[in-house]
Amino acid sequence: MKAQFLIEMPTPAGVKDEGFALYDFGDQRLKWSAPFPLPALGTRVYITMNNIGWASIEGFFAEDGYVGVMTRAEDPPQWLREQRLRDRANPRHADKPDWWKQGIGCEFGAEIALEKPAPRLVKTA
Repeated sequence: MKAQFLIEMPTPAGVKDEGFALYDFGDQRLKWSAPFPLPALGTRVYITMNNIGWASIEGFFAEDGYVGVMTRAEDPPQWLREQRLRDRANPRHADKPDWWKQGIGCEFGAEIALEKPAPRLVKTA
């Protein structure tokens, strides 16, 4: 199934499947992969994926039976800012949607948190 972007906020189905909360969007039943409810537009979340940091929810997307959030990072890491500049300058990305060009990213529930996670301790030999 092709991804759908900037969809309306799905509504809770009130049931779970294999531990995932289910949400309805039109005739689709979508899984949410976080242990907390799907946050509303404007909610501040922490993107744990690649330690991107704090972001606000700008929209929702559906892909492969899951619902995800579309986010705008508040202060993305330098590597991500540089990557976005390179990508926007690349002609092969000229047909990307405006939201992509504006720096909005897509994350699934398992890639965000409602609070900044504590640093992980790395054991050395």
